[in-house]
Amino acid sequence: MRQCRSFELIDLSSFKAKMQYWSQDQSVCCILDSNEYPDDKFGRYELLAGFGKRQTVKVTDSAFEALRELQEQYQDWMMGYLSYELKNELENLRSANTDMHGAPKLCFFIPEIVIWIEKGKTETCQIECYAPHSPEEIWDALEATEATFSGSCIPEGLQLQCVLNRQAYLNCVNSILQHIIEGDCYELNFCMQFFLEEIDVDSSCLYHDLNKISKAPFAAFLKWEDLSIICGSPERFLQKSGQKLISQPIKGTISRGNNLEDDLRQKQFLLHDPKERAENVMITDLV
Repeated sequence: MRQCRSFELIDLSSFKAKMQYWSQDQSVCCILDSNEYPDDKFGRYELLAGFGKRQTVKVTDSAFEALRELQEQYQDWMMGYLSYELKNELENLRSANTDMHGAPKLCFFIPEIVIWIEKGKTETCQIECYAPHSPEEIWDALEATEATFSGSCIPEGLQLQCVLNRQAYLNCVNSILQHIIEGDCYELNFCMQFFLEEIDVDSSCLYHDLNKISKAPFAAFLKWEDLSIICGSPERFLQKSGQKLISQPIKGTISRGNNLEDDLRQKQFLLHDPKERAENVMITDLV
């Protein structure tokens, strides 16, 4: 049986910290935080989080079919991720990059507990859960939690490693330039992976540290047993609202001015700068 209750919030930031600390004891959770970003006219939630798993889908092949079956069966909250490598199921593409994580291409779960706070209504928290849990039990557990994050959770003296050395990087750049000259692509976002190995880090603490610094409007923390994904993004990739799809990438955009005259000057700069125009076209094509 599903129950839902509303609870009064006294201190929003304290509640978020308690919930993040409480998540350390959960094997599966997903936390999405808007960090009280004031200029998001499309977002509904200041905070949306799910804990525990009633059912899961975790696959490496035929991912979209498995996800659709789960959605049709439960028609309930679903939280998780779609990986970049799912592109290979949609187009005749392949990847030759080394997989350093071995993570599934798709992970979603139906949470046992859902907590949300709506934008503009941050004095109230909603808790929805299934038996044997009760909203009151979850609320009391969160209220009793002491968020004792302190100091940095990263040991000092660690040096990030890169998957490419300098010469390999330059070889890639030269190859990209040749592809552009030959017309295979007109712009390319070249990414490199940096990593650390054999370190013991509390992912919940790491997310807390990042979010304290960045205050990103699309912050996210996903923990799935031994896999954790931490995000501090300024961009909304896709949102579906009714029959409307909304995307808010920041490539090819610029900050607002202090007045109308500044705004018009910024618009003219975007309109006539070749690099900004190319990035805007690229990101439009990508979305």
